Amino acid sequence: MGFGTIPWRLGSVMIALPIGSLALAARDFDRTAYLKRQFGGWTGISFHCRANPESSDNKQLCEWSRARFESLASAKKLRIVLDDADIFSRADERLARRASGTGLLTVELELFSTRGESYGKYMAVRASPYYIEAIETFNPNEIEKRPRSGALILWEQTRISSSATQHEGSILLAQYDIEQMLEELISDFSAGQQ
Repeated sequence: MGFGTIPWRLGSVMIALPIGSLALAARDFDRTAYLKRQFGGWTGISFHCRANPESSDNKQLCEWSRARFESLASAKKLRIVLDDADIFSRADERLARRASGTGLLTVELELFSTRGESYGKYMAVRASPYYIEAIETFNPNEIEKRPRSGALILWEQTRISSSATQHEGSILLAQYDIEQMLEELISDFSAGQQ
């Protein structure tokens, strides 16, 4: 690929898109300051994987992803907690962890699979703290600015892979995609800590 293109990977197909006006917007963007705003102050990462359906392939990918995440985070000397997939159903545990001041940022890997005439997988890595009453600025007369609960997504990447049949190659492709997302997240989180 030549200079001035951004590669995008969809399944096993590579597409090159021209950068064009993206370069103009990027020149005023300070990535280091952005990463410090997003990730500065967090003391570590709580990681879990959620799969739908809970097939043997997805369970295998979750186990592999947990081990790979642990390895990548350990190499950067990051504090991590590996949670099970049911952490989101235990709101009381999440809130108790937050109230105790652990400072852990929640990172979730989502895996969704389809089966039928073809085999597809949607994968998303998302870093998002959960807030009970988040507000930007509060004005009781403006409905948009009333306190809300929910997750604030600080970082997210998604990938989709597809193949005609389910085979070991599709698992390897999913592992490649997951590893790329986890590496970038760990890199960005580390840069924001400096």
